[in-house]
Amino acid sequence: MIVQDWLIVLGILILTMSVGILPAIGAGLGLAMLTFVIGFIRLPVIRSVSSAAIRHSILDRPAAENDLLRRVGDQIRILHLQGPLFFGSVEQLIAHLRRLPEAIAGISGPPRALILDFTEVSTFDSSACAAMQKLGNTMQDRGVAVHLAGMPAQLETMFHRWGLDLAGGMFQVWPSFDVALEVCETRLLAAQPDRPAPPVRPGRGGGGGPPRAPPALGAGAGRLPPPGGAPPRGAAGGGGASSGGGGAGCS
Repeated sequence: MIVQDWLIVLGILILTMSVGILPAIGAGLGLAMLTFVIGFIRLPVIRSVSSAAIRHSILDRPAAENDLLRRVGDQIRILHLQGPLFFGSVEQLIAHLRRLPEAIAGISGPPRALILDFTEVSTFDSSACAAMQKLGNTMQDRGVAVHLAGMPAQLETMFHRWGLDLAGGMFQVWPSFDVALEVCETRLLAAQPDRPAPPVRPGRGGGGGPPRAPPALGAGAGRLPPPGGAPPRGAAGGGGASSGGGGAGCS
């Protein structure tokens, strides 16, 4: 047993001898619950931190594009979350993000996109919605597009009911981390002036048509569907929250 547990046991014994067993049991339960809550608050909500310069999506890209991502991919920051999501843990996340770019050793320059991976988030409560609204406002002020990936359906529904902008303004929602990363990579590559020219595909009549202009970054950019042509999570009608479909791109 740790020191805190021994102190709780000692306190219960003292209360039992002084005021009786029932008040001692009540005090013991209260202390145990308080210790549990404090332990939850101290649990780091960020499991790991990286960038697109280190971790790439599973999309098979040309070697030249992979080299370019290794050079400029630090403009896409990746945070893998874990454990319970509530007001206190999201405040930890906000405090971490306010220190960008110093938050990631060896990476310089401000980020253009932030991917939050919710795959390992176990529990959550409604108080996290207010904190996420604060996080979204903070990142919007910095011109950083926030992508939410792998969220449980219940959490997405809670955010939607709270009124969080999940339609491509403040946040963009993707069904998985890899889809979010692939979209951000594609947008970032398209914005690079030294991007390797894509191969020219023949037109329908057999002639070589001019290559398409790369999609622009920014809030007014055209929507980029996820791989396979499937709409972003919640884009079709229904009760779920809608995704921004990559509308804000990676800036």
